[in-house]
Amino acid sequence: MFKVKNKYDPSDFLKPTSLINSDSELIIETAEKICLHKKTDIRKIEKLFYFIRDRIRYVFRITDNPEDLKASIILKKRVGFCTQKAILLTALLRSMNIPSGIAFFTIFDHFMKYSSGMGRLIEYHGITACYTNSKWFFIDPTLDSTLCNSENRPVTDFSPDNHCFMPRKDKSGNDHIEYLKFRGLCSDIVAEPFIKLMKKTYSDIS
Repeated sequence: MFKVKNKYDPSDFLKPTSLINSDSELIIETAEKICLHKKTDIRKIEKLFYFIRDRIRYVFRITDNPEDLKASIILKKRVGFCTQKAILLTALLRSMNIPSGIAFFTIFDHFMKYSSGMGRLIEYHGITACYTNSKWFFIDPTLDSTLCNSENRPVTDFSPDNHCFMPRKDKSGNDHIEYLKFRGLCSDIVAEPFIKLMKKTYSDIS
């Protein structure tokens, strides 16, 4: 099981940044509305997880525009790929004073071939890591339930006790998603280097 080392200070994962603009009025108002009457951090995390999973439609499209990676813009457009959804979820969590950041993984998707060059191996899959109850845990709201149902994929559900990864097996017991390598946890993303990395990694579909 993947663990985040203690070298990450939760206080470094609360500040608004250019892309994770948790101080945006739209971000704050949205988080407050979603988390209304939720008194514990874990319940707030759960509500925000499901909002990002299903209300932000998954679309994999590499962008040249840094603004497309800004949390408030993603919220307005209501679409995004894995890291865009993670950026927005991180901003919403920080606006609720819950330390959170972007965690990157190498994963293997047995269902879909994203690019001819990479096969089913997906590098730099971005999800959210949040800190609560004195520990870090991962939550991956990448695939919305509508997409999962249309492709007969299993839906990722929230668990207050475990990491929320996309299911390893599908409904028939066949392999679905494998998380192969934890690449690290970031308190922020700089748009231009990230876009360059994505275009290089997925050059045949960018």
